[in-house]
Amino acid sequence: MTRSPATKRARVAYEELIEAEYLAAETLEQRRPDIVEHEPGWCEGVRATLRWAWRRNGPPPIEVPTSSAAPVSVGTHG
Repeated sequence: MTRSPATKRARVAYEELIEAEYLAAETLEQRRPDIVEHEPGWCEGVRATLRWAWRRNGPPPIEVPTSSAAPVSVGTHG
């Protein structure tokens, strides 16, 4: 099981844990200054990802190129 980035919990995600992770990410730099020194940009990346995915706020944390191909229909049989 993958550990969460801010709290290092190894549990199945559910709403309250995701919210707690989001809140922990907001203060990650104060709690873990070693990360700021050794992994520049990591804390902001975690915050940006959770802000976008959990709170649906802000731009996507990475640029994803759009495909020029036609969309594929899933689950339909012609």
